[in-house]
Amino acid sequence: MSSSRPPLDLIGRIAERLGKQSEAPVVPNAPDASGASTLLATATPLASERALDARGNGHAGSGPSAGIELDLVQLQKEGYLTPQNQRSLIAEEYRIVKRPLLRSAFDRSKSGEQNSHVVMVTSAKPGEGKTFTAINLAMSVASERDLYVLLVDCDIRRMTLSRKLGVGDRKGIMDVLLNPKMAVSDVIVKTSIPNLALIPTGQPIEAATELFASQSMANLVDELASRYPDRFIIFDTPPVLASSEPSVLALHVGHVIMVVAAGETTKAAIAESLPLVNSCPNVHFILNRAKMVAGQDRFGYYGNY
Repeated sequence: MSSSRPPLDLIGRIAERLGKQSEAPVVPNAPDASGASTLLATATPLASERALDARGNGHAGSGPSAGIELDLVQLQKEGYLTPQNQRSLIAEEYRIVKRPLLRSAFDRSKSGEQNSHVVMVTSAKPGEGKTFTAINLAMSVASERDLYVLLVDCDIRRMTLSRKLGVGDRKGIMDVLLNPKMAVSDVIVKTSIPNLALIPTGQPIEAATELFASQSMANLVDELASRYPDRFIIFDTPPVLASSEPSVLALHVGHVIMVVAAGETTKAAIAESLPLVNSCPNVHFILNRAKMVAGQDRFGYYGNY
């Protein structure tokens, strides 16, 4: 199905699917964690297969931000995907999620499409697993050979991603927006995963909404997209119905991923959220916390690893 404005029958099908799902147990101590994630629907068809760009240029921040050692053991305990559990159910699920996104992001035949390698992850309301999804998608893409990922925390109020990955006390995207003399490369933080880098939120300010809605933010997104054309860029943003920032960012990204919590997200919330992000030509849905039911043994073999 293809349209920049997803049809109402799509909303109905998603809502019907949600009504049939029961909530999976939430991973303890993980505020944004969730269970199984699957690509449920997409508003537009994705591009054909291509070889990923293997260039290694421009992947290190030139500024003072030193690298960090991610606590992969703790992340894995909390249900996150890490390099150590690539032969797991969650790893297979995110392989299915990432593959069409990567095909579209680096499709040379669609080189004129704006920022196709820039993805925004959001949800309708808080607590649906958007940060959990953003981190896991980044981890999955970083496992690709010769492909780099830049994960950006744009949820200024909660800063869940920055705190979860241990960069909550560093300068970040807000500092770049506030200080014209600061380069975006100054706040890129390398991690112990060679293919993964982060940009924290930076200092919280009261006027974050207005700053994110400014032309400076639009210019920053375009700068990141043009400076790192061979890097997959993921923005973790606030929920659509809780903040105006996602609506602004949707104008500048190539894909929007809307995380939908099984058994929780209502049809009304989906219908209200979609018009706020459909300025992006590609809107996708990930059904989160969907419990596997009897007879669904698609990943049974991998689950026994």
